[in-house]
Amino acid sequence: MLQHLVLCFLAVVVSFAAGQQKCEGGRKCIEAASCVNNQCVCQSPFVWGDGTFACYRKNAVAAESKNDPKLTNFNNETLPFPYPCRYLMTHIRQELKDNNKNVIGNCEFKVSAFNAKAKGKFFTHGFDVAVSINYDDGRKVKLSSRNYGLARNGVYRFERQGTMGAFLPDGPWADDDIQYRDPDNGIRVDITENNYNNQLVFTFRRCGLQVTFVPYDIEARRSQTSVPGLSVAINCAYREPYDDMGMCEATSSTFAKCNQRQRRMAIDSCLWMMKQPRFVRCYDKTMSAKKVLRLFNR
Repeated sequence: MLQHLVLCFLAVVVSFAAGQQKCEGGRKCIEAASCVNNQCVCQSPFVWGDGTFACYRKNAVAAESKNDPKLTNFNNETLPFPYPCRYLMTHIRQELKDNNKNVIGNCEFKVSAFNAKAKGKFFTHGFDVAVSINYDDGRKVKLSSRNYGLARNGVYRFERQGTMGAFLPDGPWADDDIQYRDPDNGIRVDITENNYNNQLVFTFRRCGLQVTFVPYDIEARRSQTSVPGLSVAINCAYREPYDDMGMCEATSSTFAKCNQRQRRMAIDSCLWMMKQPRFVRCYDKTMSAKKVLRLFNR
């Protein structure tokens, strides 16, 4: 019996190791991708993205902060961002839909990321999400969470804090379990761990938001097999009616298709950007490795 259990254990280990094989430049492919000619290629229904980091559906747009870190916005413009700062990734209001795709309200969410530094290396350390669910019948649900993590030689560890009942983009956060269920309409908010991808995943179903986070490995460093960073994916099917009706496009081309009333509505919705020009806030310019690691020794 013991021999049988040992053999079973070895079979599981071998199977897991096979699924974790390196493919592209020493990296392994995520679950949504396959290794083709030494490249991680996103597989259907995911049709674009980086198969070592994040794959997306056709009707999605995404912003990313990964590796050094390097920021990529929703228009696919990229710039290096090696600073120990907390910065806004997105602030959006979308339609809230039920299982039959009927609009039953709206949802607002604000996502910020923050970087840290350890052993001379800047990296994406975590993210904050604040969500406000507003039903047409008057019900309101609010929740906020802070999520961060580190890895050591392939062992990933995540830390989470949360506050139910409040929209707090900048905290403070309590120790509430962040989860919401509306089974009648198919609405769900979950924070889960994907052990294969080494990801922490924040999912808001029926509002079109998914945030995935892979911590930086402070020991493995360049030999880390999972690409570290943060992905914020938005499903375009939940856009407000005054947005472009055909597809997600750059602001200029979308704006040209709006009538005067729609333009005014769009401008009013974006005024917060004009009022908060310094939305990138360095909360600790002297953040050192000791301060980062102290978070995991509470």
